[in-house]
Formats: sequence, C-alpha cells, structure tokens
Amino acid sequence: MRKGFTLVEIMVVVVIIGVLAALAIPTYKLAVVRARQREALVNLKYLWELEQAFFAEHGHFGPGIHVDINEAHLPPGVGGRIKSYIDNDPPLEFSLP
Repeated sequence: MRKGFTLVEIMVVVVIIGVLAALAIPTYKLAVVRARQREALVNLKYLWELEQAFFAEHGHFGPGIHVDINEAHLPPGVGGRIKSYIDNDPPLEFSLP
C-alpha cells in the first residue's frame, strides 16, 4: 500500500484552509480598526489632560497647531494632492466624553 495523500485529500485541506481564512481575515481587520480607534481615543484623552495641566499652570490653553502644507518637506507633487483633500474637506469636530 502506498503512503501519502491523494490529490483530492490535499484539495479538501486547501479548501478548508481557504474557508477559514475567508472567515478570519475580516474579523482580524475589524479588530485592527477597533484597536486603532481605541489608541486614538487614548491619545486624545492624554492630550486633553496635557491641555488641562497647561491651563492650570498658565491660566490659558496652549497655542493652536497650524501646519502649512506649502512649507512641509514633502516629495514633489505630494503636497498638491494633500492640499486638495484639505481644501475640500470640512473641519472635523470632536469631543471627549
């Protein structure tokens, strides 16, 4: 009797692995997105705490941040593409709970 696997057995295993991957990959991507959202929220809360500490020490909030896309050191052509998104997007508003 020969030892080894038949082509059908190998194909069945490959199909099973494919089905499991098809189920697992979207779940993994969703978990990554949620982790990034939680990380962003933690960073925002930390920035809020820093602003509160600055206010307690100086009596006013820190200066706003302004980034001039024209003065940034970006590869040629990239600044224009980013600027088109910035010009067309409305400002984002958010609040902390």
